[in-house]
Amino acid sequence: MKFKIFSIILIIIFSLQSLTNADDISDFEIEGFSVGESLIKYSDQKEITKKIDDKTSYHYPNSKFVSINYTTENLNLFDSIGFVIKKNDPKFVIYAVEATIYFWENKIDKCYEKQKQIKDDLKIFFRDKITIDAYDTKYVGDETGNSMVRYVDFDFKDQSNSRIICYDLSDEINLKSPDQLYLVANSKEFMIFLINNM
Repeated sequence: MKFKIFSIILIIIFSLQSLTNADDISDFEIEGFSVGESLIKYSDQKEITKKIDDKTSYHYPNSKFVSINYTTENLNLFDSIGFVIKKNDPKFVIYAVEATIYFWENKIDKCYEKQKQIKDDLKIFFRDKITIDAYDTKYVGDETGNSMVRYVDFDFKDQSNSRIICYDLSDEINLKSPDQLYLVANSKEFMIFLINNM
């Protein structure tokens, strides 16, 4: 029953956005945040700079991009929210929004179930503006090779993208981090970077 409610909530939230439907990822909001906005709209410059230097932030290899994370009780559907910005951008423009749900105790089946529900909702929201690609791959962050990642990609013509990702983490990693689902909105520039560098 909870999953059906979750799905209905997503449809309601997505339908309250631009009813013209998304032509690119900037028209799509996750928890009220969208690509192309300034993070300063939601967090002050001092806090953002502190987050950039925090050990929990991820600095992309040989890149100006950094992913910073916020855990807040103000989120409706997700456990945490993250943003990809450029380290030296005084405007702190958002290049990607990353929302996460954690699944403790190896509940990867629940992750896959939720991934499918979000996929069905996004198909309704994006309609014919996107192409869909789904695939599984090994998680590069696990040197044992025992962790898997399941992607569902919604690709726009301009190369911007939304992703629903389930991380099925091996027992070695799962002791530190749970299985998790990411709902991501990637700008064209950041998606091209990922394709060419990751």
